[in-house]
Amino acid sequence: MKKSILFAFVIIAANGFMAYNVLNNNSVHSTGGAAPGYCNDPIGGNKTCTSCHSGPGATFIADLITSDVPVEGYTPNTTYTITATIAREGHSKFGFEISPQTQDNSIFIGTLINTNSETQLTGSGNNYITHTSGGTIGEGSKTWTFDWTAPDQGTGDAIMYGAFNVTNSGNNSGLDTIYTSTLLIPENTSAGAENFSSIEQSFSAYPNPASELITIKIKDNLRGKDLKITDQAGRQVYIGKLDDKLTSLNISNLPSGIYLLQVGEQKELTLKIIKQ
Repeated sequence: MKKSILFAFVIIAANGFMAYNVLNNNSVHSTGGAAPGYCNDPIGGNKTCTSCHSGPGATFIADLITSDVPVEGYTPNTTYTITATIAREGHSKFGFEISPQTQDNSIFIGTLINTNSETQLTGSGNNYITHTSGGTIGEGSKTWTFDWTAPDQGTGDAIMYGAFNVTNSGNNSGLDTIYTSTLLIPENTSAGAENFSSIEQSFSAYPNPASELITIKIKDNLRGKDLKITDQAGRQVYIGKLDDKLTSLNISNLPSGIYLLQVGEQKELTLKIIKQ
């Protein structure tokens, strides 16, 4: 009788210990995917995996998110492939979450499409995509792919916000390393998606593409306006004022890619330039 009671106690204690671990081990819980709103996105409140995983603060790294969108930007209602990659030597378990949102951080943009068993859509409107339990294992790196259908014309540029977790591979949430990244996907306005005749009449930049110097030409109504230039990740690389009809800027030190020239405090006018 005593042996039976002792055996039952051991079973109950073991089950309690396992339940405690399931409830309190965030790393194990997140193996099945991150909760929506944890990819450093503005709509989600700029939260990241550090909310549940201890370790150093989140670090931004460019180019963890890439796509096959042409350099001139997306064509409305066209589907593209998005690729997310994280690498760290000596690690074998990884996670991620990504969400596409407008550049002014006000709404979700486009439609996410799940294309394989290693990723899954999450959130009430399927506006986030994250890993599955079977999509976390890699040898020193991990890559996920999914599709994104661009929105209707005139919606504007999109930013993919992403957070990545390089786990300690120890089935616990301690000492995981979190990274964030963004990808700016501009709307292709040169294909007639929007009518820019009013912009062209008052604001232009040439040559475009350019490798060293660009000249910005404005009409008198734009004199004194702010000029900001941002890169594909939404980072500001230049700020100044348009005091003259012609303003020359040296862009030779900028990496190749697409940049946005924005005029006015409320970004009333926007043009895209390509740095070769």
